[in-house]
Amino acid sequence: MRGARQLVGLLPQLIGYHPDHSVVVVASELLPGRGPQLGQMVCSARLDLPPADAMQDHLDAVRAPLRQARDVASGAVLLTVVGYDLPEREPTVVEEEHALALESAARRLAAATGTHLHDLLLVRDQGRQLSALVQDGDDVPDRDRGWTPVPAPADVPAAADLVLAGRAALPSRAEVVQQVRQRDETAANATGVALGILELDLTRLDPGARLGALAAWVVDGVRPSARERAGIAVLLAERELRDAVLARWLPELGWDAAVSTHSLMERCPGLAPVRAEEWRDPVARLLSLAGQLPQGLDTPVLTMVAMIAWVRGDGTLANEAVDLALERDPRYTLAQLVRRATEAGLRPPRPAGTGNRSARRSGGRPAA
Repeated sequence: MRGARQLVGLLPQLIGYHPDHSVVVVASELLPGRGPQLGQMVCSARLDLPPADAMQDHLDAVRAPLRQARDVASGAVLLTVVGYDLPEREPTVVEEEHALALESAARRLAAATGTHLHDLLLVRDQGRQLSALVQDGDDVPDRDRGWTPVPAPADVPAAADLVLAGRAALPSRAEVVQQVRQRDETAANATGVALGILELDLTRLDPGARLGALAAWVVDGVRPSARERAGIAVLLAERELRDAVLARWLPELGWDAAVSTHSLMERCPGLAPVRAEEWRDPVARLLSLAGQLPQGLDTPVLTMVAMIAWVRGDGTLANEAVDLALERDPRYTLAQLVRRATEAGLRPPRPAGTGNRSARRSGGRPAA
């Protein structure tokens, strides 16, 4: 992307929905030989837009992930801060108090994290117009701070890459919430009946067949029956088997110091893998499966969705899925760990040779 304006044009695709009344912080590592480009994105986060007097404390929430990004960067880290839908005292005239509070908080954030405030932009009119307060590291004079159109995705070459990678912008975060919280109560009731029958004699449960049904649905889209869903729910309630499935689908993660990933994967040798570059449809099917299980039995599936989304770089989906998992069971340990990771901005490991990062780097988008 050429500059922060193109970045703003693509933020909805990067985040997964059109943000409103938000502050978005993007950190990019300045790489040599890239001309006017910012370089490689290393961190991004979205926060609700706070009142002016709470702006500094609010932005301090992203200090930890920014420091982590700065610590592993080999070059300077540049910040782009975008304020969406700041209050206006009249159309197109942003309240000065709020704009100054955002600018002050952005500068303090940069100073506290060893980064550089490269661009500070305001966006209004449902993401259609932007105005720069800081551009390319320089303050923009008041006379030059007019509103200009946000570049359309069609005018940004990187948009096509995002489309191919499955990045689509939903109308709002509420749409993400709706996807995560979808329920099919008719199917869930049928699963509950099948579960009651299964629990009369658990020796009838065939783990291999039920894992095969799980993979057939998640990977190939073959819908499981109520009896198969009941068996899947029983299997995934077992922590080690749940981890074995995740180890198969997220092999780059180290799972348990006492149990090697290889031995975990031996628990489900026939389970079809989920390709890293094609994870969105499988995760959508996992969410559909969760909605067809009785509430409470869906916690492992929701947590698996959160894990996969976190590792694959979709912080928005990870946050929403783990929120619902913890609503179902506040003591569910893996969900608690995912919540801590997203709140702290921890970045999942990536295997050596992924993208342009060195082997010691982590990857993904830690928040949104």
